[in-house]
Amino acid sequence: MSARYRAAVDAAAIFSETDKSGIITYVNEQFCDISGYSAQELIGQNHRILNSGQHPPEFFIDMWKKVSRGQVWKGEICNRKKDGSLYWVESTIVPMYDDASQRVQKYVSIRFDVTEKRKFLETLQWQAEHDELTGLPNRFLLSKALDQAIVKAKSQPSTVAVGVLDLDGFKQINDRYGHEIGDRLLVAVADRLKHRMRIEDTVARLGGDEFVLILGVRDPKVLESALQRLLAALSAVYIIDGIGINISASIGVTLYPNDNENADTLLRHADQAMYKAKQSGRNCFHLFDVSKDKMDKSAFDTVIRVRQALHDGELCLHYQPKISLSSGAVIGFEALLRWQH
Repeated sequence: MSARYRAAVDAAAIFSETDKSGIITYVNEQFCDISGYSAQELIGQNHRILNSGQHPPEFFIDMWKKVSRGQVWKGEICNRKKDGSLYWVESTIVPMYDDASQRVQKYVSIRFDVTEKRKFLETLQWQAEHDELTGLPNRFLLSKALDQAIVKAKSQPSTVAVGVLDLDGFKQINDRYGHEIGDRLLVAVADRLKHRMRIEDTVARLGGDEFVLILGVRDPKVLESALQRLLAALSAVYIIDGIGINISASIGVTLYPNDNENADTLLRHADQAMYKAKQSGRNCFHLFDVSKDKMDKSAFDTVIRVRQALHDGELCLHYQPKISLSSGAVIGFEALLRWQH
């Protein structure tokens, strides 16, 4: 590379050269500035000195396979500075050939710092998937987590509990103390939920004072005990700005695959069970009853069909006389409703 071209690249990018075995033979000032290493510390080393541990071994194996075949490699790499902090670079690695042998002689790497861009994109991604107030997963991330839990339960036969949790009397607290105190109470509730969830479980906020739990279940009795402990923890007094606030929660739970439905239906069933818990006195949980739900649906469907039959004129009233066997006289009538369909 000519001195003029190298000077231009040095001014514009993070630049390095390595020999064909990957040993660093040249780094520019920008390379030293971003990595925290001096040129003397880098030359004679390979790029493993910057390995962040953020990429699997296959990432670098595939990269070196490509450049060793004489192909240009492009991609983003996370490196570790001398002080241990991480930074991201958009890298282009170009094989350089020996004019005489036409074999790869060395590799030229041109990089641009994209750390801030990555941070910005990660922030956008986090905001798209999390509730701004509590920091919990939002409905979007909840949907992905629930779908993944169902797939896992199918592949490794197991049970997943889906719970909808709603605070009891939250509106009254908002009305009495104001929305700022109400929001801080929601944050405190979210913190208690997070600290009582196992790492493999999920707690998300749907909105308002409603939360969703996704729990792996090994034993239904253990689940019931865990829910009781959770209710007890949530009902302990909250101190906000010196104000002692007591609030409880009602939880509705359905179990997959006993309730063998899709994610949206599981949430709806858990929500129905939550309202049953509220009707039972609040500060308790209620398990969704699949068999009772089928009976309720059947009864509801019958009501709908009869209503439609009335509208369509399919119901016809017939009167049938009741005759005395001893006298042969008509002593009454039976009214019969026939459904003509």
